[in-house]
Amino acid sequence: MDESAKTQSHYLFKSCTAGSIYPGIELSTRYVLDTLQLNYVNDPRQSSCTGSGVHLGVVPMETNMALNARNLSLAGETDSDVICICPMSYTNLKHCQKLIGPTFNHSI
Repeated sequence: MDESAKTQSHYLFKSCTAGSIYPGIELSTRYVLDTLQLNYVNDPRQSSCTGSGVHLGVVPMETNMALNARNLSLAGETDSDVICICPMSYTNLKHCQKLIGPTFNHSI
């Protein structure tokens, strides 16, 4: 990650569920952040949290933990707090953050 990203203050965590239920939510969120002139990272490397799959029992917790450790690591590279636009992503990331421990100390 280039050094300019380290000055960002928010890491926009995109969601598969929220975007399918509320089309345009990501665009609207970026519009609000831009209007408020808040710095944020819109990282194309970030992937779904797999929250739906975990709750349905089709994604093992180990896979969920590995994927979200990666997502939290990507956010950690930018030294940014995480903004979740999906309640399932928020809950899943908070749960994974708790299981991972104090190694990721940014707000979600």
